Amino acid sequence: MKYLFLLTPLLFIACSNISERDLEGTWTAFPSDSVIIYDEIKFYGDSVELIDEYSFKEKGRFSISSNDLTLHLKNRDISTHIESLISDTLSIFNEIKYIRNAIYTMSDFPVNELIGIETDLELEKNSKIIQLPIHLSKDKSGELTLRYHDKSIYFEDLPLLFEGHNQLSSSRELILFITKDINLLDLKRIYTALTSTGTRKVKVVTAKSPNSYFYFTDKVDFWFDDYISYIENINSPPPPLPPFPDDAAKSKEEFLQSGATLINISSLSDLDNLNTLKIDEKYLISIKSSLGFENYIIIKKKVNELRKMRKYRIKTEID
Repeated sequence: MKYLFLLTPLLFIACSNISERDLEGTWTAFPSDSVIIYDEIKFYGDSVELIDEYSFKEKGRFSISSNDLTLHLKNRDISTHIESLISDTLSIFNEIKYIRNAIYTMSDFPVNELIGIETDLELEKNSKIIQLPIHLSKDKSGELTLRYHDKSIYFEDLPLLFEGHNQLSSSRELILFITKDINLLDLKRIYTALTSTGTRKVKVVTAKSPNSYFYFTDKVDFWFDDYISYIENINSPPPPLPPFPDDAAKSKEEFLQSGATLINISSLSDLDNLNTLKIDEKYLISIKSSLGFENYIIIKKKVNELRKMRKYRIKTEID
């Protein structure tokens, strides 16, 4: 990405004289070979907003004491030494350079709070994989919104997004950030939309960890008939139909008619029913949407363990 910067007269500020007011403005990280944790930082008054490599925004307060900058965020503080402040160039985080008031900034989108569930997995960067961060939230009217980095997108834009990245690499993964106002039926809706992209596995981010993010891995199960209904109701020209798996069923009814056994999970106590599954038989595990994300994560973890250990033929749905 090319960056254009506004030039101002050179001004040197000795580190010993730096105050909160000296940092006021929006600072954009200058491209570097070093690891850049925050792409953009905005200081105003005693408040700070930070946008990281996944385009997740956090808000907090900051303070400066003896050349040390401390960012006071929810549940944690981050401290760094101010190496230099020369004109509109700030050096922090072990000599990462930030430029003030670049023409291109990302800070217009709102601060959203994740659902706040800690898991046993933490997100890691992998230079061999293209990670696509999608942020799922709701606006003030309660409508679902999608954002890719700093750009708002529509559900029907997802195939175009993935097509562009498929041209660069066959190795890519979807990182789905979900906010506290999202429910399981909302998750089901985006999974249906993702059918057209060929995505079958998603890393769902649930909370901020000390050094990264907590997440769980979810398999995207879908009914083909649900996807047909979805594309019939979108305003733009429908995307091409995804390939239909040979061993899949077009609908819940067809799957059950083919000999699958239905197991309803309406509470965690129903998990005991999964201990009686038989190898080489088909099962549909129907998870009630009223259970919420915390229980959903526990259930899907159990299902994934069964799939790996004994290769049960299991399909899940959110009901």
